[in-house]
Amino acid sequence: METKVCSKCRRKLTVDNFSKNKNKKDNLQSQCKECNKQYRADNEVAIAEYKKAYRIENKLIIIEGRKQFYQKNKEALIECHRQYNKVNKEAIAEHSKQYWQANKKAICKYQNQWRRKHLKAYRVYSQRRRTAKLLLPATLTVVQWESIKQHFDNCCAYCGKESLLTQEHFVPVAKGGEYTQNNIIPACQSCNSSKGTKDFFEWYPKYKYYSKKRESKILKYLGYKNNNQQLSLL
Repeated sequence: METKVCSKCRRKLTVDNFSKNKNKKDNLQSQCKECNKQYRADNEVAIAEYKKAYRIENKLIIIEGRKQFYQKNKEALIECHRQYNKVNKEAIAEHSKQYWQANKKAICKYQNQWRRKHLKAYRVYSQRRRTAKLLLPATLTVVQWESIKQHFDNCCAYCGKESLLTQEHFVPVAKGGEYTQNNIIPACQSCNSSKGTKDFFEWYPKYKYYSKKRESKILKYLGYKNNNQQLSLL
């Protein structure tokens, strides 16, 4: 069997006693595994500090490298993750339960801070989760929601007032309304509550803030013609 001399202990050993290193000419570490292990044990703190400093100095490079690796191996990684979760389902559930019990206050605090900081994203996530539970399409994104608000000049689609806008299901969830860009319009809390699960074509013409112009704008945006939507839902 092929041999190699360790640069540390100077022993002549078989190549299986050396770790791989693609940056070396022979693709092997210069020190044997035993010497490497001893070196790491003797310099544990220094090595940890070096790694920490390297991660800080090369943060963007590391993130980009991980991103490229993920994109290149996406399907394999997803399948590996799925198989691991399947095999270790009970252990993962038990670990999650124990972690929650041990860190309940800290987790709740973090979640509340995250929701306040990412309110728009949280609202979209919550709506998508609620709609998905009912087995309805739920594809609206934060970017699409911002685009919808801009289309209506950041005003309530029903009354035209500038106010805190909510995501109004044109066709209510209770009646099969999807959480997509073809079924969501901006509405103030008052108008949203007034409409509730009512049919738009029955409710809006009798509404105190009814406007033929706003009605036309809503129907045109959603692709309605003769009370039927012409757009293909996404």
